[in-house]
Amino acid sequence: MKKRTKKKTGILLLAAVLLLGIVVTIRVITDRGQTKDRISVAEAENELEEVTGVSLKLDGAYLTYADMEEVLERLHLNDYITYEKKSGAKKVPREEWNTIYDKILDYLDSEHRIQKESVLVLGVDEKKKSVDTSIGSFSLQGITLEEMKQYRLYVTDQKILGIVKQEKKSESTLANVYLKSLADGKAVVFFCGKEYEFDTKSTDGELSNIVCDLVFEKEKIKEIRKKQDTITGNLITMDQSQIEIEGYGKIPLAKWVPVYKIYGTLEEKTFQDIVIGNMDVQYVVGNGKVQAVLLKEPANIKNIRVLLLNEGSPYYENIYLTSEQKMKITLGKEKREAEAGSVLSAAELLGTSEEACKIKAADHGKIYLTKADGSRETLGYSGSMELRHSEQGYTVVNKISLEDYICGVLPSEMPEKFHVEALKAQAICARSYACMQMVKGDYAALGAHVDDSTNYQVYNKNPAGEKSVKAVEDTVGQVLKYKGNVVEAYYYSTSCGHTGTMENWNLSDDKTYGYLKSVWVKKDAPKTDLSKEKNFRTYIQSGDEVCFDGKTPYFRWSAALDFNQKDENIRNILKEQKKSNGKNITFYAKDGTKKKSLKGFGAITEVSVKKRGTSGAVKMLKLKFENGMALVKNEYNIRRILGAALKEVTLQDGTKNTQMTVLPSAYCV
Repeated sequence: MKKRTKKKTGILLLAAVLLLGIVVTIRVITDRGQTKDRISVAEAENELEEVTGVSLKLDGAYLTYADMEEVLERLHLNDYITYEKKSGAKKVPREEWNTIYDKILDYLDSEHRIQKESVLVLGVDEKKKSVDTSIGSFSLQGITLEEMKQYRLYVTDQKILGIVKQEKKSESTLANVYLKSLADGKAVVFFCGKEYEFDTKSTDGELSNIVCDLVFEKEKIKEIRKKQDTITGNLITMDQSQIEIEGYGKIPLAKWVPVYKIYGTLEEKTFQDIVIGNMDVQYVVGNGKVQAVLLKEPANIKNIRVLLLNEGSPYYENIYLTSEQKMKITLGKEKREAEAGSVLSAAELLGTSEEACKIKAADHGKIYLTKADGSRETLGYSGSMELRHSEQGYTVVNKISLEDYICGVLPSEMPEKFHVEALKAQAICARSYACMQMVKGDYAALGAHVDDSTNYQVYNKNPAGEKSVKAVEDTVGQVLKYKGNVVEAYYYSTSCGHTGTMENWNLSDDKTYGYLKSVWVKKDAPKTDLSKEKNFRTYIQSGDEVCFDGKTPYFRWSAALDFNQKDENIRNILKEQKKSNGKNITFYAKDGTKKKSLKGFGAITEVSVKKRGTSGAVKMLKLKFENGMALVKNEYNIRRILGAALKEVTLQDGTKNTQMTVLPSAYCV
């Protein structure tokens, strides 16, 4: 009897264990799933970290009312955001969480970085955690999406943060795709750099090589809407909302404007691949907007567009111009002439017009920037001038042939007393550098490729003599190449005794920049590790008679810096540079957590070198604040930030400069 009891008890225990195992298994599967009416903790954490910059770790699988209350308390928003209180363990419906999250964004996302977007999902790569959608490719974290389904999502910086809702529509549209072919009920399309094949109900017959919208019913194409109206011309300016096409003026952009390279291999490009002013481009238009861009041939680089700065700023309160020749003035469709010697005023020519005013001197004459009374302030400029007006003021761009530009750069960057072979080498470097900058389009919004300062290459500050002109003529069209590509020919006026590599700019791609080597600038190279603070300090504080640059003024210099009352200026520089290239600027709170901004950091208390590169340049600068710190990479960022505190620079020959706003170099202690 006792034996049977034991056996029965054992069976009951085993059954209980099995039942418990079933319950646990069901719970795990349910918790890992994604529901339409509840929000997972992972998804909420993802959304919150993006807006706060802080990782808010929560317990459990799904967001509860207790979690939501904790979040609002930690963000100090519990007195501002209210909701109907419920049992702490109860799960928060997705719709209610989205309402709360929208209010959090209203308080914390002042720059509106996080947006809601409706998308059609084309493909999901689980391994890479990425998703291709009707508005581009995004990284995917903490959520699951299904192919050929429509969603409304929270997105920012090519990241999907969370789901607002899954949309149920009978039809969905994929706009501005490149249709490679349509035949036998199959459509082959190219979109976001990938090729897709869809079944179609379309009765359009055979089609190929056009831009169109695809209207889907479930997973089949129901309708193909062809877009065949085009404009061809040079791109002159561009920003996020519109572009300016030479001869047509400004045209707004559609919300999603793909750029297709259709010569050679079909590829997806970006607006940054369009070389401003040197590339005939075809624009597909519809509903009064640019819908897509077709690159039908490579750039033919003949001209460069130079932004002429006003003491470091692109903007002038007014601009005055004159010429010794008659001047042809074009504003929109209006054309007229101005007499030789007359003074033209940007304010009078443009007023508040958004169109560009083009001025060209007759008989290849030169144009001068002047004061209001006509007295000249600059050397003469070849080519033509373009004046524009914006809220910040007036801008002036000199459109000039590339070779004439190099003639203006050469004597401004290298004294004409140098040997002609040195001048030729400099001309080739300057041309190579200019070609690379033209591709980048840093000043696209202002209709320029480069400016006329040391930000790029100094231009038209010294007249070109016979030797400079001959050096340019003898090297016409010659550029430096590495592995078949034009190199970004960085050069300097003076070394510290050692050259650097792209690590100074926080780039280490040897495949691209393998032509740059870190070497001593003298015959007998010592075996000194300049990345060590003590070694570099010893070297930079000593002279170096045998260095090739040893006797030049900038070989050694000292600078007086004063950080008092410079906090706001430095914060603005940090904010601007982080927005431009986030990988070079990182903010940390006192507890070591990464932050999105400097909010609450307080005043700067210490500036120090965190790390040096192999050449001795400051590779990482540390700015310590009362309640956090910023780590800064990239030589130019470091020089700008330290330059914000500059009072005076004294050169090796005793010359003093009190006007500099950027430190001479990052080779300093």
